[in-house]
Amino acid sequence: LQSIDFSNNTIEGPIPSSYAELANLLVLSLNENLLGDDIPKQLGKYGKLTHVNLSFNTLEGKIPKPLARCPLKFFSVENNSLSGEIPYSTVMKKFAPEAFLGNPLLCGQVIGKKCPGFP
Repeated sequence: LQSIDFSNNTIEGPIPSSYAELANLLVLSLNENLLGDDIPKQLGKYGKLTHVNLSFNTLEGKIPKPLARCPLKFFSVENNSLSGEIPYSTVMKKFAPEAFLGNPLLCGQVIGKKCPGFP
């Protein structure tokens, strides 16, 4: 399986952690749903994802570090409830701050917002 596109539905609940076990997954589009909870920590562990759109959901927690090591060409998590520091990598820094909009608790070099507790 290389592509999952369940965008523009009313899917509720967490992102299935089993998606992290899809070794050949390139595209994950789950935008505009009612998904909540954390982004699975191992999502992107195989390092092949090129397109991730998780925007317009109610996701919480941090952006997993394995995603920052994927060869992403498109990435959007806008309009969720994500928090914490955005993993800094050459991949993440190429995305415009708009990819992270609507998550007031996100911080880091990628969006030019200092994280609490750091000078």
